[in-house]
Amino acid sequence: MAGKEGPLHLDGTKTAGADYSAATKQYTLVKSTGANFTTQVTEGGVVYGVLQDRPNSSQAGAIAVIGSICRVRKDSTGVVAIVVGDKLQCSTSGAAMKSAALSDYIFGRSRESMSSGTTGFLSVILTMEGHGSTL
Repeated sequence: MAGKEGPLHLDGTKTAGADYSAATKQYTLVKSTGANFTTQVTEGGVVYGVLQDRPNSSQAGAIAVIGSICRVRKDSTGVVAIVVGDKLQCSTSGAAMKSAALSDYIFGRSRESMSSGTTGFLSVILTMEGHGSTL
């Protein structure tokens, strides 16, 4: 890790639209669906924040939002290496991946490096730069 996480800016007002109690659901990217949240599974899709806990369905979740420095999952499926400062987008599994197109929604910047084909956690700052951010 490139230093400790925090500060965390948490939104605890949204409830889980599914069961997120499994350890593999913590630190995934989520989207807002009104009063609920669900895993963002659209590659390059809009991200609301990063789930910090493991709520059951219909329970409130602790979601890190813009300005937070937190962990996020990185999966290895087709993911290239990430270096410090890279712009990050969502993968189809709700994990972080390096942004490759201007049409992708940039949710944050990496605070550490991780090689391609590696699964684990990245320390990121949530910037929510949006679509069309210069690569």
